[in-house]
Amino acid sequence: MRLQKPPKSVQATQVRSFGRIDALRIVRPIGPGPIRQIITGNKVVVTTNYPSKKNRCAHPAEAQTEGAGTKHDEVVTHIVRSKPQPFRIEAVIDGVLFRSVPDRIRLMADGSRSIVEFKREWKDFEREEAQAQSTLAIAVADELGLIYERKTLACLGDETRRANINRVQLYRFVPVTVRQEMTATRMLAERGPLALGELADAMAADHRNGFAHVCALMVRRIAAIDLDGREISRDSRVDPVPPLPTVMPSINV
Repeated sequence: MRLQKPPKSVQATQVRSFGRIDALRIVRPIGPGPIRQIITGNKVVVTTNYPSKKNRCAHPAEAQTEGAGTKHDEVVTHIVRSKPQPFRIEAVIDGVLFRSVPDRIRLMADGSRSIVEFKREWKDFEREEAQAQSTLAIAVADELGLIYERKTLACLGDETRRANINRVQLYRFVPVTVRQEMTATRMLAERGPLALGELADAMAADHRNGFAHVCALMVRRIAAIDLDGREISRDSRVDPVPPLPTVMPSINV
């Protein structure tokens, strides 16, 4: 199979053909976790193991952009689940064996699934190694009916949006009762968009505790705080989160 041009599954940027794929296979992990452990203690880039409330597991992340992407996926409501290092791709390209592990796979609220690769800047995708990774990921995306996406730090929003995401995710493990979930769901359904302060006051007597609960509700995909334009405050808009389709695919492929 020769990739003469980017298939329809490619988003964000153009990807040139790297070479001819003569053999292709996916190696899946034995358990539910990532296929490899990136924290080795001998890397020059920052590596983290992020405890995810949304996904109920730890998410390994390598370098700043991937780490920011992990927090982004934890908070935004159009991403239902994400899984880092989901599988290994092995392929023979022009007679040479290549191996690649995608940064993550995402399950979106519309039921679509995407393979995502993170780089600091767009020029980083032009390196030969990155082109080989893209070729392998595109081939797998086409075979499995997935979307292939390239993301840079700029794709995750400006500094204000990223700061707001970081602030919301800090409260991801704040306990939320069933009564609080039902109250927030009812208020948002009956009265439409609310000010964050109004919803926070309904969650707890202390406005600081209420703010923490609203942030936790966003991670749980019950409330969607406006993250753009300015720092989150009591005046920030909070919208209801649309329900998911009746049938959703598994994030596993």
